Amino acid sequence: MEIKILGNSFLLSDYKIEAKWVAIYFVLGILWFLLEKLFGLHDERIALYGVLSLLFLIPAGLTFYALLMDKRYNFYKGTMNYRQAFACGVVFTLGIAFVSPLIQIVNFQLTSPDYFENAIAYSVESGKMSYNMALSQFNIGTALSQNIMGSLLIGLFSTAFLSLVAAGRRSSFKIPR
Repeated sequence: MEIKILGNSFLLSDYKIEAKWVAIYFVLGILWFLLEKLFGLHDERIALYGVLSLLFLIPAGLTFYALLMDKRYNFYKGTMNYRQAFACGVVFTLGIAFVSPLIQIVNFQLTSPDYFENAIAYSVESGKMSYNMALSQFNIGTALSQNIMGSLLIGLFSTAFLSLVAAGRRSSFKIPR
């Protein structure tokens, strides 16, 4: 299927690899949230949530890098320039921004429906926020908007950096078909 945007044609089949890695990222996001819940970061260890949740950047970055290597070797036949890597990363980032709210909804509604209540209680009891501030900070709407914006900002930053790495080095790392 072909899509035209601003006079440029795009074949959806050209983005199968990005779609595959967005799906992998979706599953990774759900599994990470389950691990957070399992280790008590949504209730008894909620004080550690802010710091330890940042560790997700490691598997997310590795996923991003694996996407670029997959695209390089299985679409561009081993050679990819910065522009191609950047375009791949932008498509992936947009896909992540699209699925991130779905991840959040699944996680906060099914996996940890009491997370917001726990976060509000911890913030107020520890003196970090007033009840009204905590209430406005810890809710599904705020979580979704912060997640979308964070996905876009971190994704574009990662795209710029990892595209340099992916396009500029001869890697022996290959993703099997």
